[in-house]
Amino acid sequence: MLKTLPLLLFSAIACHAQDEPGRVSKLLLASDAVLVATDIGDLLSSRGLNETNPILGRGQFGSLQVTINLGLTAAIVLIEIPIARRWPRLAKVFAITNIGAGAATHGYEMYHNVRQ
Repeated sequence: MLKTLPLLLFSAIACHAQDEPGRVSKLLLASDAVLVATDIGDLLSSRGLNETNPILGRGQFGSLQVTINLGLTAAIVLIEIPIARRWPRLAKVFAITNIGAGAATHGYEMYHNVRQ
């Protein structure tokens, strides 16, 4: 299950990219890929550890937490693209937000892994 969910996320991005080429900013698609990649990295580094995020549920990090985490990331990606098509100025804002969230997630992940 852990191997198929990231594939579903990347395919969701690819489906939106193929709808109408040129209508979605390449920067937004690249930032979505960054967001998904850091989310997958976070999931892989959290396997088997105790989850402290109350949104994902307390306890050992398992398939329920993976499903919730990837579902939230997929929802973000799938909501951003139609909004950016309707209001193209927001694509840059979404891209900056995605890259910032990805950097924060990756930074916390590295801090957490070094601390152990």
